[in-house]
Amino acid sequence: MKKKFWFALTRFLIVGALLSAWSVAPAAQRDRLIIGIPAFPPSADQDMASHPMQWLLTFYTASWAFEAPRALGGFPGAEDVSVPIYGWSQPRNFESWGVSEDGLTWTFRIRPGNMSYYGNEFTTEDIKWSHERIFGNNFIMMFFWGVGGLGDLESSFKIIDKYTYTLTTEKPNPVLNAIMRIDPYMRFDATEAKKHATADDPWANEWIRTHGTSGFGPWVIDEWVPGDRVTLLANPNYAGGKPKIDKLILVVIPESANRLAAIKDGTIDLAIDLSPEQILSLEGAEGVRTLALPLTMHTWGVMNNSRAPFDNKLVRQAMNFAMPKEAICDTAYLGFAKPWRAALPEVFPAATGPEEFPYSFDLDKAKALLDEAGYSDGFEMELIYDSSFQPWETAATMIRTTLAKIGVTVNIRSMPAGPFTSAVNGKEFHFALWHDMPILSDPNYGMNLSYKTGAFVNYAGYSNPEVDSMLEEGMSILDTTERLAHHRDIQRIVLDDAPIVFAWNESFLRAIRSDIRGLEWVDGGKLQPSKMYFIGD
Repeated sequence: MKKKFWFALTRFLIVGALLSAWSVAPAAQRDRLIIGIPAFPPSADQDMASHPMQWLLTFYTASWAFEAPRALGGFPGAEDVSVPIYGWSQPRNFESWGVSEDGLTWTFRIRPGNMSYYGNEFTTEDIKWSHERIFGNNFIMMFFWGVGGLGDLESSFKIIDKYTYTLTTEKPNPVLNAIMRIDPYMRFDATEAKKHATADDPWANEWIRTHGTSGFGPWVIDEWVPGDRVTLLANPNYAGGKPKIDKLILVVIPESANRLAAIKDGTIDLAIDLSPEQILSLEGAEGVRTLALPLTMHTWGVMNNSRAPFDNKLVRQAMNFAMPKEAICDTAYLGFAKPWRAALPEVFPAATGPEEFPYSFDLDKAKALLDEAGYSDGFEMELIYDSSFQPWETAATMIRTTLAKIGVTVNIRSMPAGPFTSAVNGKEFHFALWHDMPILSDPNYGMNLSYKTGAFVNYAGYSNPEVDSMLEEGMSILDTTERLAHHRDIQRIVLDDAPIVFAWNESFLRAIRSDIRGLEWVDGGKLQPSKMYFIGD
């Protein structure tokens, strides 16, 4: 009885505190959408986004390109969810877009009269300043510049007039077309940003850290309360039309159990990062709907290719045969995941088909490969994972139990998100569970990102000169059919090399109040709230 009392009291105090902090009553939230997030973003600067909540802010505030929505359908809760495919349509704030006959010079024409939230017109000076800021800070976004085939800023970028500029590559590079369409350079309102620059901070990094909006997207940051909440206001000047809801409030609720309670009683309208168990527990809950949508996010079993025994291809192949992917998808994810059977997300047009995937669950084959590699007695390894992601705890235990059957001893180490990320980035690990995804469906971009020697997310340290050479060649192939075939050939080599364990494909899980409509889902794991509205409004 005492336990029940204290549980009820604790829940009452938590919900009461949330309501007090946000100064809203659930019944009066018609002009705002309250989103429960697990952690506060370390920064709002889109050019150095490296945290999931940072990417969420980027997605809400940047002026991304979308095609006309299509119905998703066929997935739980997706009956009225539309999917605007990003990366291939002309951005809303551009009038024209094209490449020269030789494939070297891209010309972009900005639509005149496109105003920012702050009332400043979008011009080529904004483009110039945004690019200069990336180079001036040596931001990671320079990766996009390199993959796009561009050289230094002075030789690659040229302003023609107030609304027209060009980008020139040394060789034809179709990847650049895809990169520019998703707006990775975030096109800042330079006029507004410069107001906050100082002699010590010429790029207004400190102001952008807490305001980080492009100014030309659907939302801008109005309030930044570290550790507590971020408030965004609808941009009335957005080229895609002013959002129907006036305000977004991202509130930090670290414990998923508290986010679950808050979505149930209407304290929040959208809950992010609930576990599969929690999603299932919401079935039949009054006023709540759940979404389980496809996702290009994949979990990798990252093997450090520079450390024994993972410097041996046969061992890496054995690990792929020994991974109990199907069992993990059913047990750790309760069916909200599926085995990954390609070197790229399987929904990408260039991905090899599952019929070509060389690995199935086969412990006898795995043991034979270990014998051939000289590890008949097995070996010992440490498996690390992010402790904030609950399914990985179950997955790690299942991997340990399964690998023991072929003589591999697995020592599991759970780590907080920060130290874990640092360990993976610094190659200070043996075997790690990691999830990531290419933001572009262009095959060269995805392969360069993950498998090129020294690439940004090549956490395994994989290196194959043949793959590097073929990726370089693939950058210049303009014919679509030839381009897809070429990159399928690269994937076959990567699959044989097995630099990682191609593990599983997670589902996009969200809980949202059932009186919200206008859901737009972008493949990659985001719900864009710019079209959302409450029934009756």
